[in-house]
Amino acid sequence: MKLVSFESRTPFGPVRRTGALLDAEVGDDARIVDLNTAYGLLLREGGEPRWRQIADAALPAAMLEFLEGGPQAMDRARQALRFAANGGAGPEEGQLVFQRREVKLLAPVPRPRTLRDFSVYEEHMMRRRPDAQKPASWYHFGTCYKGNPDMVFGPDDPLRWPDYSDMLDPELELAAVLYKQGMNLTPDDAEACIAGYTIFVDGSARDVSVKEMLGPYKHKDFGTNLGPCLVTPDEFDEMDARCGIRVNGEVWWEGNTGQRRNFRMRDIVAYASDEEMLQPGDVIAAGTIGDSCSVDTGRWIEPGDVVELWIEGIGTMRLTAKREKRESSYVRDGMQGLLPVPEHARDYPQKLRDGRAENPLAQRGR
Repeated sequence: MKLVSFESRTPFGPVRRTGALLDAEVGDDARIVDLNTAYGLLLREGGEPRWRQIADAALPAAMLEFLEGGPQAMDRARQALRFAANGGAGPEEGQLVFQRREVKLLAPVPRPRTLRDFSVYEEHMMRRRPDAQKPASWYHFGTCYKGNPDMVFGPDDPLRWPDYSDMLDPELELAAVLYKQGMNLTPDDAEACIAGYTIFVDGSARDVSVKEMLGPYKHKDFGTNLGPCLVTPDEFDEMDARCGIRVNGEVWWEGNTGQRRNFRMRDIVAYASDEEMLQPGDVIAAGTIGDSCSVDTGRWIEPGDVVELWIEGIGTMRLTAKREKRESSYVRDGMQGLLPVPEHARDYPQKLRDGRAENPLAQRGR
């Protein structure tokens, strides 16, 4: 099953709903079933007098609440999808099936509870130096940063380009979305927590990382695109899916989600749960797949470019890089502090402009 979050226009303003595809791909002609409405009408057909209220509780319209329902809500979604596919409901009940072109697709989880991004692919960040190698710890422990769940966007949004950066790097990643709570999970337990998989486009402002000595922050948190759908594990093999990147129609990179990969998704979910409670609606990404980013390929996008990032079985994110000019930026220009600037720090802004500043994240694989 392929699940989506979508926004439909109404006389009362835009309304957000959880849907499922009647078709195999998220194309312009794809049909999307409103799952909450379909389940309610299924209950009504069965003679349930309080069908609206029960549907709202058992199969909520909001994705996060739907995920909180766990496997039971997923089973109800499958029932609702079959009901709609068999022609259930009449026109007097309002619109049950939407055309893809009629709606705005949002991130499958428009506001995740948390974003965790690991790095499990050995090739990523290894082409900058001929003698480069992953740190010894990478082969034994999970490497992760936490992102900003309030800066998540979908397939119909632009690829955000912060004006404080001249080097935007959209990284192609595979992510899992959870629908069970858990802590101190085994890999088997962790696998049972995965509701499905989606594409995670990790926007990175590469020239900003030199300013961040505590790890990823402003060079990551301006925007993450998720989508175009959430594919349930029964319809997707995370270890063998072709994938790639096209820019303005030209192929920049192609690979596979299983290539030179150190951990499965169940492993990094278990790692994330070590003495930490995971929740339904958490998004956990496996990191940049192979060389699927500019810092590895050496090819850089420009504002206005159309970037297509795809994973077979999930779909394609077709994003236009959008940069809005700003008069001032603390991240770009720095700030006037309270303390006197010591001698060794006085020329640091000029070193940044000249590309002579040391990058504290150079060995961290992000």
